[in-house]
Amino acid sequence: MVQRCVSNDHFSNDCPLGTLDCVPVPLMLRSDNSLVFTTRNFTVLVRGYGLKQEFIKPHFPQQNGMVERVIRTLKKQCTHRHRFETLQHTSRVIGD
Repeated sequence: MVQRCVSNDHFSNDCPLGTLDCVPVPLMLRSDNSLVFTTRNFTVLVRGYGLKQEFIKPHFPQQNGMVERVIRTLKKQCTHRHRFETLQHTSRVIGD
């Protein structure tokens, strides 16, 4: 990842250490081969952001381990314990 410093609505390469304004800019988007990630519209969107798209091997979710773990933890700690009525309710509970 490349570090960029956000200030005054523009990016600069000189990012002072320890500031909260610095955000990592991803260069690649890794995903599984789900239909949503392989559609033409999504591919065009990804390229529009200047990202390279990379797919994991089919049936090997271990290659996307960090994201799989986040989803597993989210399900265990939140979604399996609540019955959500609306998308807004879901966002509120997950946000807390």
